[in-house]
Amino acid sequence: MSRGKGRSRRPAAHRRDAPDAALLAAYRTTRFVVDIPGKSALTLRIGRQSARADALLRTWMASRWAFITAWNPGSRSLSAQANARRHRMLRCHVLALGRTFFTGRGIGADANWTPEESLWIVGLDLRAAKELGRRFGQNCIVVGARGRAARLVACAGHRASSR
Repeated sequence: MSRGKGRSRRPAAHRRDAPDAALLAAYRTTRFVVDIPGKSALTLRIGRQSARADALLRTWMASRWAFITAWNPGSRSLSAQANARRHRMLRCHVLALGRTFFTGRGIGADANWTPEESLWIVGLDLRAAKELGRRFGQNCIVVGARGRAARLVACAGHRASSR
């Protein structure tokens, strides 16, 4: 997960490994929209449980999910072409893992935040989800489990609380 049009709030020389408080706040207000073929989209939010997500997990006999993007790694803006290529690579990687996934996008509250193409991956455990987020250079990913609220999870060893 990155921010805005991929621009960091800080110049490159001042970035830290951990996202700053404003960036984490932006992540927490993001809507994570999942395209469900033949049905209305599923919208997930940090700190909220989703009965629809739980029902989909039951359909796929899974207990957990992860929402991951490959766009704008480390909150650095990339071109539309580079982001599209990275998204295709993420799809190929998830296909190679043999996981069921649905397309989606993270839509920030900030109108200047370009929605980031993403995947909602069914049945991916936390360790594998964090590794996938790290592989694609993400600060954080969103994870959930049946009966539990969606959580923001740091990928690079720093901590992101969902509160």
